Amino acid sequence: NCKLTERERELIQIVYDRKLVRRDHLEVISPSYRNLTNRTVLLNRAIKKMYKSIIFDKAHEKQEIGKGSNPAIIAPDRATSVLLGVSHKRRIIHKTTKHNGQEYISRSLPSNYRHIQGVNRLEVETILYCQNRGYDILEWKLEQIKAFFYNEDKIVLIPDILLALRIDGRVFVAFIEYDTGSEGIREIE
Repeated sequence: NCKLTERERELIQIVYDRKLVRRDHLEVISPSYRNLTNRTVLLNRAIKKMYKSIIFDKAHEKQEIGKGSNPAIIAPDRATSVLLGVSHKRRIIHKTTKHNGQEYISRSLPSNYRHIQGVNRLEVETILYCQNRGYDILEWKLEQIKAFFYNEDKIVLIPDILLALRIDGRVFVAFIEYDTGSEGIREIE
């Protein structure tokens, strides 16, 4: 069962575009899985298959003892880069240690994963909000360069999200910048 299905190919592109995605977010972000009744089982099966095939890598957020478990965070692995024809960038950090002659690999998330997950959570909430109200998401682009001219000045923006919604027949376009509060305030010259 090595051949990839269309759903799995869609997942690969979604994970690649978003860099790091929580498994529960994938259930909503992926159009192929979103409306399935058994989506959790099917998605878990697909993730496991692609993890074993080195298409996906996964890790879990650190969790306090007694607080339950967090969903896996999925990232593209080496085979994703080969399948999509792009260069590989490791998103999940691997650290190898030895204990009693046995090698162990621990995985940890990069420092910007909270920002990435915040952007993904906004997408999930927007999808669910639009679904409940009958609105359409016309466009959802992540970190796309947009250039505008104001008088003679060229203004370049790289927003976290560029979105276009159709609400009651009218189109609403917005740029969203997700702030985690981890950056200091810069001086404006």
